[in-house]
Amino acid sequence: MDGGSVVFDRAAGYYDQTRGFPPGVALGVAETVARAARLKPTDRVLEIGIGTGRVALPLAPYVRAYYGVDLAQPMIDRLVEKRDGERVYPLLADATRLPFADAAFDAVIAVHIFHLIPAYAEAFAEAARVLKPGGVLAHGWNTRHTEDVLNQVWNTATQSAGTTPGIPFEERQKMLPAHGWRLQGEDHHPYRLERAPARFLEDLRGRVYSHCWSMSEEDLQSGLTAVQAYMAEHGIDPDQPRVIDTEFRVQTFQPPG
Repeated sequence: MDGGSVVFDRAAGYYDQTRGFPPGVALGVAETVARAARLKPTDRVLEIGIGTGRVALPLAPYVRAYYGVDLAQPMIDRLVEKRDGERVYPLLADATRLPFADAAFDAVIAVHIFHLIPAYAEAFAEAARVLKPGGVLAHGWNTRHTEDVLNQVWNTATQSAGTTPGIPFEERQKMLPAHGWRLQGEDHHPYRLERAPARFLEDLRGRVYSHCWSMSEEDLQSGLTAVQAYMAEHGIDPDQPRVIDTEFRVQTFQPPG
């Protein structure tokens, strides 16, 4: 069913703690997406890769009904546990074979998902199929303005050892236009993250992030050793949180043609 897509069953228990927005930020992100996609109270919306609802739950009050698909039932179960009256309806389904009629939705939401789908072109086609005429795809992701040097050290040391199967992260802004999708607008919501190096190392060691799941133990240890060596050389306190300026960015597109 998953067609080689990365499935997040194993992450359901810790996803919100490691991928969630800082307190108060989720509401700003929802407002930004709603503004960029020009959502209306009468709209029906579909999210691809709805997960535990970190985007869906705060965004749902802007629309009439919010549907979502995900490949991981444990993630959906977690969303249902968190749901508190929001009109959010998750379904176990594949983004490349959506179980919905043509022209069923006013908007499709996709956040941090296309890098996990090898057949992303099929997901693009399905999103186009279920959009009503004039509907938009809202594509969102995080962009760091202050890149954590420890993350750079990790990426350099591991190189392609932890690649994901879909769109490369650095090409995320190119692929929709390359498939004929027409940019309609964009918006952003800036915020700050705080992360202690010790927590960063703990998450990597525990393979919290999906790019670590397919890494060999040798590659994982090589990356950890490089980060720890850099910290020792530069006198970095593992328990002192590091501030990272970032933002949530969203672009809206209409389908080809």
